[in-house]
Amino acid sequence: MPNDGSSRFRFRHLIRGDLLLVVFAGGAAGTALRYVLSLSPVYGAFHIGTLAANLLAAFCYAGLSSYLSHAFWLSPTVSERASRGLGMGVCGGLSTMSTLALEEFTAFSGGNVVGAVAYMVGTFGCGLAAALAGSAVGLLLVRRRSIGRGRDAGGEGRRA
Repeated sequence: MPNDGSSRFRFRHLIRGDLLLVVFAGGAAGTALRYVLSLSPVYGAFHIGTLAANLLAAFCYAGLSSYLSHAFWLSPTVSERASRGLGMGVCGGLSTMSTLALEEFTAFSGGNVVGAVAYMVGTFGCGLAAALAGSAVGLLLVRRRSIGRGRDAGGEGRRA
């Protein structure tokens, strides 16, 4: 196929300055919050700060995703910036799988197998529960806003 400029495929920039800025700012805020939470006490294999950071991130990211996927009144630009800045940035900076893995390894190698397994199962189980709760809250907020505007949000999203 000749390259005469009529190709239906055009190069799109992968990096957009506005999104880079919101992800950077959100990531800085999320990381700062994670640091504050990391100052929480440790009880055996249970690192309260890491657990709190991961559960809060799971709750907030699921809630944000549910909300944005049904918030038809938001422009695509606002929705994308919120998703990238709050979701990828704040929640991504807040959550930490690498710290969890290090804490698990340390507990296992220190001989605290029962504590490590309990912490791992508890983290993933509570993380799933937090994400389900966050999603439900996000949908509830959409429904409340829609009903307040005279619309029922039941399944009416602008995105598939």
